[in-house]
Amino acid sequence: MMRLPLPAPAVRYSALPLTVPLAQLPRSVRLFPVWFFVTYLTGTVLLFAFGPWPWPVENSFSLYTFLVLAHCALVAGYMVGIQDIPRGYSGRSARSVLRWSVWLALVWAIPGFILRTNGAVLNPIAAAELVWSGLTQPGVVYDLHQIQAATVPAPRVLDLASWFFHPIVWLCVPLGVYYWNRLATLWRVAVIVCALADVAGWIAVGTNKGIADLAIVVTSLLVAGHSKAIARMKPRRIVGAIFLGTVLFAFFLAFYGAGQAGRGRGETTSHDGYAKIFADEDHPLVRFLPPDVKRAALAGLSYLTQGYYGLSLAMQEPFVTTYGVGNSYFTMGISRKLFGTDAVFERTYAARIRQSKWDAFRRWHSFYTWIASDVSFPGTIAIVFCVGWLLAKLWLDVIRGDNVYAVGLFPLVLIMLFYFPANNQTLAFSHTALPFWWLLFMWRLTRGSARSSSRVPVRVSR
Repeated sequence: MMRLPLPAPAVRYSALPLTVPLAQLPRSVRLFPVWFFVTYLTGTVLLFAFGPWPWPVENSFSLYTFLVLAHCALVAGYMVGIQDIPRGYSGRSARSVLRWSVWLALVWAIPGFILRTNGAVLNPIAAAELVWSGLTQPGVVYDLHQIQAATVPAPRVLDLASWFFHPIVWLCVPLGVYYWNRLATLWRVAVIVCALADVAGWIAVGTNKGIADLAIVVTSLLVAGHSKAIARMKPRRIVGAIFLGTVLFAFFLAFYGAGQAGRGRGETTSHDGYAKIFADEDHPLVRFLPPDVKRAALAGLSYLTQGYYGLSLAMQEPFVTTYGVGNSYFTMGISRKLFGTDAVFERTYAARIRQSKWDAFRRWHSFYTWIASDVSFPGTIAIVFCVGWLLAKLWLDVIRGDNVYAVGLFPLVLIMLFYFPANNQTLAFSHTALPFWWLLFMWRLTRGSARSSSRVPVRVSR
């Protein structure tokens, strides 16, 4: 059995005493996540309003009023949630949880690849060829996979097995990254193998989502694990770091969007056939870029902002409830299997704005639109408040470093927030929805009381 030396006693940050009330947590550390996401989300709205794509919005006042209220709700929820202290932990040790997660991830690597590709390949050579094709021709591979997925169902046994594996397997990479410095070499190798196997599955179906999720997980937990650096940064440097992070993420989306150009109907990246608009290639953001880079940037900017146009169309439709299951493809898929009908989907905003020529599957609609299908747009503001509250609580517990379920749940919430302009990403698919709900339950179950937390140190950095 490999040695898993986890975890070492928490290292105390010298600026903090043994008992740490809220006032003694550096303000820059406490507020860093909400500063980052307010900057990021505001930037996407500004790009939508003033970027190179002239989206034909007919209800500008109601759209932007809603978005301002949503951002305010996120901040308000966070500020309420941060009025707490990092809590203790009463669950299984990090050593035990990570060990189980790594072993199950290794066991699931091959079945997971087969499930992701709908059983398209069953031998290593064909799998390697498919991954290479996904790297070199992502648009073509994506279209082929979509055709196969529509005609050949995923292996039923593997589909059912994924319900057991996904929640625990998800923990492998977040815990591996967070406790990296305390892992033996063989366990580090195992974590890397599991991460690469998951990314390979995504590339094999022509998408870069696995790369994006991995980047969010690794970056977020590295930042959380070294929050001492945030505490020492001056406010202007924090703002600069947030701005730089947003720019880098936008460049990644440009690369990501370039892969979309070869999909489906093969539209040029300067034309949106659904909205019937052409991008302004002389816009200051893209005017001086080389032609190939400009096309990629335009594709990425469309990918980043088009969900707000779908939101504007949805806000013109009346509310029709979807009974709590219309917020994601995952829950609607369960409903379809139980009742043999797509009636719930047809009630969603995404389905009903097809009359405006906004495709339900090839276009983004935003997180807000999907949630509103269940709770209406005013109700969505309340949900965003809850997301802000949850982000704050998890940030406190991840800084402390004891609750392994907080470490696993935190990046799932970040993925949800990053995709706010596009869709309900975390809850839309089983491989993230199941871990989210399971980890949320386990985090609340194992989270210590405020009373017990007052006598233990806060772990600000390793």
